[in-house]
Amino acid sequence: MRNLNLRIHQIMRMKSLLLLSAVALGACSSVLDVSPTSSVASDVAIVDAVGARAALAGAYSGLTANGLYGHTIVDWTEVLSDNLQHTGTFDDYADADLNQLRADNNSNTTIWNASYDAINRDNQILQKVPNVKDLSAAEQNEILGEAYFLRALEYHNLVRLYGGGTVGVPLRLEPVASAAEAGTIARSTVAEVYTQILADLAQAKALITAGKRHWVPFSLSSRACACIKVITRARKPPQRAQRLWDTHWPRTSPICSMRPATILRKTSSE
Repeated sequence: MRNLNLRIHQIMRMKSLLLLSAVALGACSSVLDVSPTSSVASDVAIVDAVGARAALAGAYSGLTANGLYGHTIVDWTEVLSDNLQHTGTFDDYADADLNQLRADNNSNTTIWNASYDAINRDNQILQKVPNVKDLSAAEQNEILGEAYFLRALEYHNLVRLYGGGTVGVPLRLEPVASAAEAGTIARSTVAEVYTQILADLAQAKALITAGKRHWVPFSLSSRACACIKVITRARKPPQRAQRLWDTHWPRTSPICSMRPATILRKTSSE
């Protein structure tokens, strides 16, 4: 009899444990299935002023990616240009130092992917912010102007790194939802890319007016636009172009690395 009672007690205890496990698992499932708070679907991401401001912050955050100013586009390109020498064990940097880039060079791919990710963020802003109703006209213009400036910067980086002769880079001016969609566009010419850069800088210059907080993109847009026009359209001799560049585009500015000789080479056949 005693053994029977013990057996019954064990069975009841097992049932209780199973019931508690089921409840616990159900609770975990409900917690794990919550909607993500670090990202939202693109169709609801920029529908009000809060979303528009967050999208602009996200566009600037794109510049901090490892492939961009997180470090690769800064130090890897310096190795590529012989301003730095590689002494480590990374193949990506050794190939750049020897000017023997292969198709599978990871740094090369990282810069390309990060640049187009950043451009897609800008394009989301440029497409959707004009429809946001609770932004003042002034703030809407500021957000759009800064997005135009960022897109110009990113295409400037791409065309000077990947443009060659008359062949430029793909000009994607609208947001894409997938990698498959992104791959449906051909490369534009160098001239077409620089034309778009100038157009974006002109838009940025016209739209950014809100004072010191926005002075950097406004000032850089103005000077970059002027310099590119002078160098590519006036066809000044290289020495004259270099003096113009150094006068209007101080070395301290964050995108001063596009040198006149590079632009002249890329546009000589236009």
